[in-house]
Amino acid sequence: DKLIEELGKGPVTITTSYQGEEGAPGSIIIKEDIDHTFNSPYPLVFCTKSADGILIEGGLTNVGSGTIELIAPKATIKGKLIGQHLKIEGDLSCLGELYGKNLTLSSEGPSKISGKLMTDGGTLSWETKGDILLTGEWGHLGGGALLIDGVQNLWIEEGALFYATNRTTELTIKNLSGSFSVERG
Repeated sequence: DKLIEELGKGPVTITTSYQGEEGAPGSIIIKEDIDHTFNSPYPLVFCTKSADGILIEGGLTNVGSGTIELIAPKATIKGKLIGQHLKIEGDLSCLGELYGKNLTLSSEGPSKISGKLMTDGGTLSWETKGDILLTGEWGHLGGGALLIDGVQNLWIEEGALFYATNRTTELTIKNLSGSFSVERG
């Protein structure tokens, strides 16, 4: 609750600095019993260099205009992350719900969507050098562009959903260096 109070005053950045026995910084975990909805025009930033990255087991929702940003080698969403503007720098594992008006993703390695990733009313931009595996649902409900740049391999497995609506202004997959595979189903 203190964190939510601070977001009413200005931007908040949480960075891990604990140095364990191996000298590695600690990971960031939003436990499953946390489910905060707030209204802030200010950014909320989580940052770690830990190999374990950031794990969202619970829920964070900003109904205001402030960005929620995750910066880590990897970001795992098991709960929900919802906001007008979401930015993730790191390899993504989305097992839960990732929903935003605008979503900016940047990854170096493999990413997987087995849950639900949705954008509605804005732009989804994903710059990656890794693979993207879709076994869940990835939708762009329109109002902006869906841009994927630099992906090595994009695999859409049987039973997965990948779609854009007639309100999507542009759907672009560029600089694909490997294969684009769609399984039937």
